[in-house]
Amino acid sequence: MISAGVRVPLELFYGQKIEKGWKDGLHEQFDEWLNTLEEGMEGKEGKLDEIVGEIFKMRQELTGMIAESLVEKLHSQELEQTEMVCPKCGRVLTSRDEVERTVETMVGQVKLKRPYFWCKKCSEGFYPLDEALNLSERKKQWDIQEAGASLAVEVPYEKAEELFNELTGLSMSDHTVHEIVGDLCESVDVLDVAPSVEEVERKIREVGVGKKRRPIMVLATDGVHVPTRPERAKGKREGRKKVRAKRANWEGEWKEAKGFRFYLVDGERIEHILSWHQVQSNEELKESLEKVKEAGLIPEDEVRLCNS
Repeated sequence: MISAGVRVPLELFYGQKIEKGWKDGLHEQFDEWLNTLEEGMEGKEGKLDEIVGEIFKMRQELTGMIAESLVEKLHSQELEQTEMVCPKCGRVLTSRDEVERTVETMVGQVKLKRPYFWCKKCSEGFYPLDEALNLSERKKQWDIQEAGASLAVEVPYEKAEELFNELTGLSMSDHTVHEIVGDLCESVDVLDVAPSVEEVERKIREVGVGKKRRPIMVLATDGVHVPTRPERAKGKREGRKKVRAKRANWEGEWKEAKGFRFYLVDGERIEHILSWHQVQSNEELKESLEKVKEAGLIPEDEVRLCNS
């Protein structure tokens, strides 16, 4: 409470009002959510699994609501922005009508209604809020993409889709998982997927236990032709709607996926160490092998290295 006679800076006064208004609005939404939760529990015995199940079913409405409120609080400047400078040509742009977008996250859907800017000279549109939030162009945001990709690394895409739904209550098709993994892999380097030096040395020691000679490590290189599509087939047309390129506008082609694999031979069993396969040239394959060598991942003095 502010006592009479005490002068309070105007910025602090308005800041307190905004903070109170934000929290009051969130409390009202939470009360409505609790009422809906209570309605969902009517007619049930109130066992723990029923309570947890109902909360789990509705949780994203609550957490998504909190996320929306935080966006409004933390990014009021971008939400109310009326002018911006084009990052390409430097012209001052005036906002057009607000455009609504709904994105999906691990905590639920987040609805965004933000100003849109169009540069006629550059024929390109901008959403300052999208950049401030680091939004993905996909509807499913980075946290969902990361979770789906993590599952896809361990199990087939169809199984990843099934597990993702069971664990999160969210949906993600195996096709979407496949596309996300493909996009993520474009920026992945051989050292990003390689085991640590310590892990490689541990496997060598395990295979070499009880043996007089150093373990045999094999470097296998191979290649296979795979169907591909050009980069422009995945791109977006310029303009506000950014429609995906039509299938009829491009033709696929066959390219050679080259790669290598390091593994230890232990009797009739092999112990996988590292594999790397990409659509790449012989020179790029050579560069990847040089990176492995420079990183010291293969201790050549501890194994008998041979090619297959």
